Order: sequence, then structure tokens, then C-alpha cells
Amino acid sequence: MALNAGADIRGRGKETRGRGREPGHDLKSGSTIVHQGDALTQAVANGQGATARMLIETGKIDVNPSRTERHHSPLWWACYFGHTNLIRLLLSFPGTDINAIDGLGKSALEGAIQGKQLRSVLTLLDYPQLNLRARRGPNPVEYAIYEETQDITCALIRDPRSDPNGGKQKWRPYEPSREPLLRAMRFGQPDVIRCLLQHPDIETRGSDLGWTPIFLAACIDSPAAVQTLLAMPETDPHAPDSEGQTPLMVAVREGNPGTVGVLAKVKGTNLNHQDKNGDTALMLAASVNNVQIIAFLLNCEGVDPDIKNHAGHSAVMRTRSPLVKELFMQPQARNLYLNPEEFDPFRFDPDGFDLDEFDPDGSDPDGFYTESVNSESEGTESEDSESL
Repeated sequence: MALNAGADIRGRGKETRGRGREPGHDLKSGSTIVHQGDALTQAVANGQGATARMLIETGKIDVNPSRTERHHSPLWWACYFGHTNLIRLLLSFPGTDINAIDGLGKSALEGAIQGKQLRSVLTLLDYPQLNLRARRGPNPVEYAIYEETQDITCALIRDPRSDPNGGKQKWRPYEPSREPLLRAMRFGQPDVIRCLLQHPDIETRGSDLGWTPIFLAACIDSPAAVQTLLAMPETDPHAPDSEGQTPLMVAVREGNPGTVGVLAKVKGTNLNHQDKNGDTALMLAASVNNVQIIAFLLNCEGVDPDIKNHAGHSAVMRTRSPLVKELFMQPQARNLYLNPEEFDPFRFDPDGFDLDEFDPDGSDPDGFYTESVNSESEGTESEDSESL
């Protein structure tokens, strides 16, 4: 394997989400770029186990390079390329630190994650001294979610040493940040969401508003995460938070049409539910003049626009916008501002799945899913739409 001795592998700039390759790896030629003066690193990167053993046994090479040296450690390279025999070889010598940070600020575990090498991760997990807690920045679980490696992420989560909550918030030290769960929801990783929620130490309810995971998914507009959570028997999509608002109302308030469309179809949803102030989802949409969500809710069967809150205001009284008031007064105007694709993201997404056919485990024990309320859109449904 050719080596480029003069290349700089420091990798300037921000990493691209899910790229999975270090700047020191030439994807086109397959060549490995390592530091010229480190013979051990070159041997490891090239998969030369006998040479690596010979160099280590001389006792003249440090397997843990100084952080002042701007290159990766031999163990990082072994993990990055999935050389499990070399990983075990390096860790068999007493001087090798499995948690050492190299000159580029990376650990061996991060090398395995960045290289998307599940076998390297599983090999490292066999060592009890491996640190799975955050040393700085994101912990390994968060880093794996960022790199979009669901199999690796789940392997890390299942290890009892992992931290499923991502530490504590600096601005709110009494409440877990739940950053791994939020990242998995944002990146649409259903396997990771399920693994996190099955972890015995996962925090499923915050100490402030009492939000369960489905509230988080509704807030950040992640319809795929909402679907994943609805398929889990412990999810209650109708339970309100401490302010009396349901996940649907949170999605409306945040202006998330895709999540609104999914939650509005859940069996048993009360579209006229009122929070502690007596506000309904329609009132919340009117208060922020969200034309599309208002038009969608007004077209939903059972929505009562005449309900008044504790201050005696109806939904139309919560807005000063002439356009919004027109939606209440003239039903025919609603379709002008309603984009069905935004409220039914899976039916119209060729790479997604249909809510009416969604059945992730081959059963629907809780009966959450209902028939489509829009008969017109059923005719446009593709017969071969995929289902998770």
C-alpha cells in the first residue's frame, strides 16, 4: 500500500455528518496517508502484523504517541481499518492505553466509529478498561449517532458502561440532557431510538415539563421518530405535560406540519383537547398565524372552532391576521393554503412508508393506527410503498 510521506493528515475544517472517512484516507486510490517517521503506524495501517510486533518488541517505539505529534496513534489506525488482530496485538502490550487521546484529539474507539468498523468496536468492548463515558464533547454513543452507524450505536448502547443520557446539561444540571435520544430523533434512526429507550438508565421524563420522548419528537419535527415511538407499547400519545398540552399541541405550537399530520391520525386523539389555559390546538395555531396548520385542522373531522378558552376567546379571536380569519369564514379558501404532502409525509414519500400500513413488528397490539381520513389521497397511494 503506497504511503504519502509529505501529506498533512490533520484534517482541517468541520467534519461532514456521516462521511465516515478520515482526511488521511484516499478513497479513490485506497492509499493510506500516515506520518513518515512512525514506522509502527505505517505497519499497522498496512495490516502488517508481523512487522508491528517486531517493532513493538524492540522497546524503542512508543505505542502511545505524544499529543504534540499531529497524527493518529497506531491503535487508532488499527481500529479505523478493522484490523482486529492488530488491535489485540497492540493491547496485549502493557504500555498500550486503550483510552489514550492521540495528537488529533481522537481515541481508538472514535477511530472505529469513524471508520464504521463494527468488528473493531466489538473487539474494544471486550476490554473492561474501555471508557464509554464522555471525556469531552459528545460521548461515544452521541458520536456514533452523528456518524449514522446504527449497528455500532446499538452495540455501544447495550454495553452497561455506556451513558444513554449524554451527561448533564450545563445550564440545567438537575436535568439530563438526553442528547443521544434527540440526535437519534433528528437523524431518523429508529433502531437507535428503540435501543436507547430499552436501556435501564435512560431518562424518559424530564423534571421540568414532564416531557416523555414523544414530546421531544413532536417538538423537533421528526415524524419518523414519532412513528417509531407510537409502535412502542409504553408510549401514550394522549398524555398531557405539566402545562396540559399534548404532543399534538406541541407540534402545532412549534409549527411542525409533518408531525401534526401523523399525531392527528392516531386513534383516540382529541383534537379539541384544552390545556391549562383552555387553549386548543387550533387556538395555538391561530395565535402564531400558521396558515397551513390552521387549514389542516379546520379540515379535520370533529374540530370545533367555536370553543373558547378560559379568557373567553375562540380560535378566530386569537389572531389579527385577515388571511387567517378568512380561513375560518370561508371553508373553500382552506385548500389554497394546504399542502397535503407536508401533513402526510410517508404516504407521498417514495422512500418512506404509509401510516395506514405501518406495522413494524407484524402486529398492531394497541390499535394505534386508523384508516386514512382522506379518501381522495388513497387513490394516489403507490401499491408498492415501503413499510418499516
